Order: sequence, then C-alpha cells, then structure tokens
Amino acid sequence: TTIALIRHAATEWNECGRVQSITDVPLSDGGRETVISWKTPSQLAGFEWVSSPLVRAIETATLLAGEPPRRTDDRLVEMDWGVWEGMTIAELRAEIGHPGEAWRAGGLDFKAPGGESQREVQTRLLDFFREIVAAEQPTVVVCHRGIVRATYSLAADWDQTTAWPDTLADNCTHLFKLQPDGHPEILELNVPLAILEMMPPSLLGLQDFVALGHVRHVTAIKRTSVPQRAARSSHGSRQCDLTLDDGDVHTDCVQRHGIASRI
Repeated sequence: TTIALIRHAATEWNECGRVQSITDVPLSDGGRETVISWKTPSQLAGFEWVSSPLVRAIETATLLAGEPPRRTDDRLVEMDWGVWEGMTIAELRAEIGHPGEAWRAGGLDFKAPGGESQREVQTRLLDFFREIVAAEQPTVVVCHRGIVRATYSLAADWDQTTAWPDTLADNCTHLFKLQPDGHPEILELNVPLAILEMMPPSLLGLQDFVALGHVRHVTAIKRTSVPQRAARSSHGSRQCDLTLDDGDVHTDCVQRHGIASRI
C-alpha cells in the first residue's frame, strides 16, 4: 500500500519563525496562495485523502484536492513541542542553544519539557499505517513536518543523531510503500507540487532554515526541473549563492545541507 505525505503550507507562525505544533493556527494568506499554485501529481490519482485534524492541514488538503479530506486522524497531529510552543527561534536558542545540535544530541528521544519525542510520534504513526495497510487503500496524508520526519526516519532507519541523509522539501510530496506490519519504505522523495516559476523563500519554509543560522540573506527561490531549488543571496547573483555560518559559500547548499535540516 502506498502513502503520499504532504506537509501543510505556511501559517503566520511559520512566517515569523515561531515554534508551532499542536496550536491550531490557520494558513496565512501567503500559505493559501501557495497551495493554489500547487498541482496534485498524477501518481496520486485514485488515492484517498486523509489529514491531520489541525486546520492548517485541513485547509491545505481541501485547497489542493478541491474538496475536504475524507477524514481526519488525531494520530497525524504535529509532534507536541510542550513548553517551547510559540517561542521564536531566537527565544528557543536562548533556552537550549542551537536547536539542531540539541536535537541531534537527543536523537529520536529529543523532546521539550511536557512535549513529545519523535520515537513517540513513530509509535502512533505505525498504528495508523497498519490500518492503512489493512484497508488496502493508497492514501494521501496531509500533515506536518514532524510527521514527515518521523516517517522518513522509520523508512531510512535514521536515528536523527546525524544530519538528514536526504533533503525533503516542503513543497513536494513524498511517497512511501507500507509493509504488512505498517513499516514504511521509501518509494520516491520530492515529487514536486509547485508549478510557479518563482516563489519567495517563505513559501518553501526556508525562513526557518534562515532563522536557525544555516543560511542568511536568501531573497528568492527559483523553480528548477528537479526537486532541488536554486537561490540567490545579497552576496551575489549566482544560483544557490547561500552564505553559511562559517562564511563559506556552496552552490549546492540547499541539496547538501537540506531544507529539511531546520526544525
């Protein structure tokens, strides 16, 4: 049985760099415009649509599919960030240091006080996946970054103590095959949804990547024929001219360091 994971489009909290999990924040105007620009890949014809019960996921599914999802499921809600919910990235850094480093140190068991770990998310996801297998119904799952991360971790046998083995872009769908026990296997990552030629970085979720200090001064993302994105910075006009914390410039920064390496 095949599942296709799609992360919801941007909310105002995403756009201003706030930690967002179980708070029910709707899509921003920009987020809605983003989904309107998307096209459902032909591979998803005949799939059932299911979403997280949070409104940003329901809105994304409804705008993309042209009708509300067939159902919602509480097991698809975002990973709970506990007492860190609503913090800006700067406030979180002041609390725990570099968030990416803290996450890698804890791996699958990293979690906020009063929150939830990726290992706990995986437990509820496997229960959901087993039901999909039993129904033998290919399914589009409109969800959250934490759900995509947990699913990918199961499929790639990644303990999250290292950098992402692959880049998973937000404006794409990611296809997995579910085994009889519900365990996912990677079929295809980064199947594009976006059809516009140019989009600001906020619509791709790059604002979080910038806020974590990996990239500065990104002003535009140019659509290419492959899932990787070209970017321009205020330091030059070359594609993917992205300045890292260490001052180096890498033309393949988005691919190598990963849009998805942010929170």
